[in-house]
Amino acid sequence: MTDREFEITNDHLTLLRNAHWSWNDCEFGAPTIDPKRPYGNSSVIRDIAELLDIDLDDLDRDREDELSELHRETLTVLDIALATGSFAPGTYRYRADGWERVGDGATVLDVRMGENDAGAATIREYLTALLTALWSTGEGFSGKRPFGNSGWDWDLIAALAKAGRITATFDEDGLLDRLDSDQERKGQRLIAEAIRALGQVGR
Repeated sequence: MTDREFEITNDHLTLLRNAHWSWNDCEFGAPTIDPKRPYGNSSVIRDIAELLDIDLDDLDRDREDELSELHRETLTVLDIALATGSFAPGTYRYRADGWERVGDGATVLDVRMGENDAGAATIREYLTALLTALWSTGEGFSGKRPFGNSGWDWDLIAALAKAGRITATFDEDGLLDRLDSDQERKGQRLIAEAIRALGQVGR
């Protein structure tokens, strides 16, 4: 699948919240939405219209086609929700490493940090401390050891992993043990978004 964007709306979420789920015993079995009566009745378009407070008198062929497409899009919404752990409206982008919410930098800023040399409680505080160190040190700033030790960027990546924003495993000491390259790229992209969001505070 190539890069693409998808907009989750409150209408999508309303449909899924009112979907009729059951257990399908076919083969090994799996949870499923009733394909005949996904929202309770066999008149699916009517059910959708009522759930979305659409006047039934306003239903023409074009409007019915729009509601049918909205119903089909709930599959993508479920895919995004399970991949991101987010059941919220917004714009989501699919890349090679999966779905992510566009403009997620503002939420990344509030991710809690583990123990770190900057003494920061959140990614926001860590990035602020990093910029402060750069400003106060000037040309003597060490990109390798801004707070005295190397590997500082992994403190940020580890925080994202522990918050569930990227996928990684940790050893018995709580240190990063395995991080696939696609998840590392995703983490770097999220931190870049967080830096941009830091500059937009108050706008």
